[in-house]
Amino acid sequence: MYFKRIKDLRADHDLPQKRVSEALGISQTKYSALERGVQL
Repeated sequence: MYFKRIKDLRADHDLPQKRVSEALGISQTKYSALERGVQL
Protein backbone atom coordinates (compact mmCIF):
# COMPACT_ATOMS: atom_id res chain seq x y z
CA MET A 1 0.00 0.00 0.00
CA TYR A 2 2.35 2.66 -1.30
CA PHE A 3 -0.31 5.38 -1.22
CA LYS A 4 -0.41 5.43 2.58
CA ARG A 5 3.38 5.69 2.70
CA ILE A 6 3.63 8.63 0.28
CA LYS A 7 0.91 10.48 2.19
CA ASP A 8 2.73 9.88 5.50
CA LEU A 9 6.04 11.07 4.05
CA ARG A 10 4.44 14.27 2.72
CA ALA A 11 2.71 14.93 6.04
CA ASP A 12 5.90 14.24 8.02
CA HIS A 13 7.62 17.02 6.07
CA ASP A 14 4.66 19.43 6.34
CA LEU A 15 4.37 19.77 2.57
CA PRO A 16 1.11 20.58 0.79
CA GLN A 17 -0.02 18.32 -2.05
CA LYS A 18 0.35 21.19 -4.51
CA ARG A 19 4.06 21.63 -3.78
CA VAL A 20 4.81 17.91 -4.08
CA SER A 21 2.82 17.58 -7.28
CA GLU A 22 4.69 20.53 -8.83
CA ALA A 23 8.02 18.95 -7.89
CA LEU A 24 6.93 15.71 -9.54
CA GLY A 25 5.62 17.48 -12.62
CA ILE A 26 2.06 16.22 -12.27
CA SER A 27 -1.24 17.89 -11.47
CA GLN A 28 -2.44 18.19 -7.89
CA THR A 29 -5.48 16.14 -8.89
CA LYS A 30 -3.27 13.29 -10.11
CA TYR A 31 -1.15 13.44 -6.96
CA SER A 32 -4.24 13.38 -4.76
CA ALA A 33 -5.45 10.30 -6.61
CA LEU A 34 -2.07 8.62 -6.02
CA GLU A 35 -2.35 9.28 -2.28
CA ARG A 36 -5.83 7.79 -2.22
CA GLY A 37 -4.83 4.76 -4.29
CA VAL A 38 -7.18 5.71 -7.13
CA GLN A 39 -6.12 5.00 -10.69
CA LEU A 40 -6.72 7.90 -13.10
